Amino acid sequence: MSKNDELESEDLKERAELWYKSEIEARENRDFRYCVLNKVDEKNIEQKSIKDDVLRIDAYLKAIVPYSKEEYYLFDYFYKSYREGTLNDRWEELEKAINTLSGFAGGKANGKIDREIFHYLGFLILSGESINSLYKKWKEDTDKESFAKKLLEIIQEKISKIKNIEELHYKNDKKNIKDILLLFNLEYLICDEGSNEYFKFNRFVLEQWSLEHIYAQNSESIKESIKSKNNDDIIKWLEQVLLHIDENDTLLKQEIEQSKEKGKFEEELFDKINESFKNNEALHKIQNLTLLDKESNSKIGNQIFSRKRKEIQKLGEQDKLIPIATKKVFEKVFSTDKSNPDVFGKKIKKIILQRFKSV
Repeated sequence: MSKNDELESEDLKERAELWYKSEIEARENRDFRYCVLNKVDEKNIEQKSIKDDVLRIDAYLKAIVPYSKEEYYLFDYFYKSYREGTLNDRWEELEKAINTLSGFAGGKANGKIDREIFHYLGFLILSGESINSLYKKWKEDTDKESFAKKLLEIIQEKISKIKNIEELHYKNDKKNIKDILLLFNLEYLICDEGSNEYFKFNRFVLEQWSLEHIYAQNSESIKESIKSKNNDDIIKWLEQVLLHIDENDTLLKQEIEQSKEKGKFEEELFDKINESFKNNEALHKIQNLTLLDKESNSKIGNQIFSRKRKEIQKLGEQDKLIPIATKKVFEKVFSTDKSNPDVFGKKIKKIILQRFKSV
């Protein structure tokens, strides 16, 4: 873009400075802006950072260039402009895109509309929308409230295609469940007007977030307690199990109660519980799922609820990113009845239906 015979040296210097400054800003706070504006290919995630051979400013270039599946479509577009002598026009477009989008994705504005735009943009980019198509929406009507509304409408259209949210299953619907849970977190932040917190899309992307079961699915979570005959832990786990056992399975419930009373826990009992869990589809639905980073998930995934809760508190103290809804679900904030494991799913469904499916 510097190969322009009509360009004065002073103008070239200004362009170079803007380009450099934009790259530096995009890399601040571990690529905060970049991850809001650009879908990061997991292949480019190495040691929790984006490879240096990915130019951070290409998010802005993609905003002004119509998307193509061709590998070198950005280069081809600007090379064509160079040959046609229209690079100055492209540069002006790029400047406008940088000024606008860096503001939207900077995570520093205080207004509710700014926060909506930031969170909706990040979600849509993550779900596969091109920044070019979204930036076009902005250029049609450069009013923030109108733009936020357009972004919301695109999200509503996407979510309206997901049928029966409460029936989504961990095995077959991971992407849809992850999208719903992410939206729930974003809306929770947007609605908290007393906070100026912005969702950290950079860490969400780079730390490779995945779905975590809230309540344990089998006796693996208390394997050590069984081995060491830690009856207190076993009883706590069995009390949680009773909340999830099929209400028609009265025999198993009786066996659990009798074992608790006697303080004797046979291996056969845990085999029966595991078999019951295997057939309990509710444990793999949205009411029993939340978001956690890959590393933490593998570390605490098999622990019982009470231990997971303590571990998540520790992770928060260690500056691990814990999404707001994940924190709240382990604090049972969403439940008026603290023994009811299904309230989280009902709360999600209500928020999504009210806000995102009301097309």
